[in-house]
Amino acid sequence: MSVVGVRSFAAASLAGLSLMLAAAAASPYEANPECDEFAPICDTPQPVPWPHQEIWTATGNKTEGAVRVLEGTYSDFQAWNKANTSFDNSPCSGTYMRDCCLKLSAANDGTDACPVPYNDRVLTVVEGERLTLRLPPSPCDPNDNVPLSGYSKVTGESLQAHQVGLCQEDDSSQYGCIHIDGRQAGPASLLVTAYYGKSQGTCSAASSFGTSEYGSSSSSVLASAFGTGLDNRFNSGQKDLPPCCLNTIMLSVEVVKSAVGDAPLALDKERISEGKPRMVKGGIMLKNISVDVCQSIQEPLRGVIAKHTASFIKPTDVWLECVDGDFQKSNKTGGAIVGSYDQTSFVNYEIYISTQHFLGAFMSGTPGLQTLID
Repeated sequence: MSVVGVRSFAAASLAGLSLMLAAAAASPYEANPECDEFAPICDTPQPVPWPHQEIWTATGNKTEGAVRVLEGTYSDFQAWNKANTSFDNSPCSGTYMRDCCLKLSAANDGTDACPVPYNDRVLTVVEGERLTLRLPPSPCDPNDNVPLSGYSKVTGESLQAHQVGLCQEDDSSQYGCIHIDGRQAGPASLLVTAYYGKSQGTCSAASSFGTSEYGSSSSSVLASAFGTGLDNRFNSGQKDLPPCCLNTIMLSVEVVKSAVGDAPLALDKERISEGKPRMVKGGIMLKNISVDVCQSIQEPLRGVIAKHTASFIKPTDVWLECVDGDFQKSNKTGGAIVGSYDQTSFVNYEIYISTQHFLGAFMSGTPGLQTLID
């Protein structure tokens, strides 16, 4: 069989495909907040101070140790939950399980009460997909965007647990980020702490929770006892360690099932290629289109590819498969996840053509090649 590789697909010919994908990717769920409403979801760096932040300092001088606590505008978690009825925490049960679907105890975590989520509106994460949120810079140094380590407490039944990650700006500089992977439909929360300048185990989080800028009016459950819980977890009993520089944020999400239907049956390559000994192959990357969505529009995709290849190509001449298109900027493993993430898929396609049509379309002006190919 003769094969011609075509790894590009003219952008001008994809206008119809773009419209079709936009319709296919439409979600019945409420959209997540936009950048102007919710700083962590922004694609670009956001100036500090961030809205509703509370800064604690160890000595009154932020450069010597500080904590930025990010919580929303509600008075407590129960008030937030009452306003966000889609966050149904009824499945969350068990010892130490709290209303936010996190297991919290004063002995282990320094608090047995749920913090207030920084997102005033519940975030939506589709099952099997990822939402990436940015963190602000260090509270000690606005030019330090790179956390050295972190700690995350998550609802493991609904979310895939990740430590604090590193993502890349367009200029390849790095910043701290949180990857939220939907594992199973249901309510979930994340309590994330990122360490800057000094890694966990080398500084005292409790010391950083010295004095709040709100003074005695501070109502957050994330205070010195929470810092003590972090120190007990990581410092192996060491005392007299210097204060830390921390960002701490609480987020609550609802993991939802994918809105697309069942995937169609895989295409039979042998049946499609029968009687068509020539083949052209190529690929298309679909940014922000999941594999599930890609599979659900398999037949329209075949039609678009056929239409923009040649007039004599029919959709039934096209074989394709949708695969994961997670082309991250780094595949570094370990505690930090480096590289940005977009929910992408990649379409591998093959077009099967008779010898006559193949020569007419791709070898015109070179009739001597027919003897060689045959």
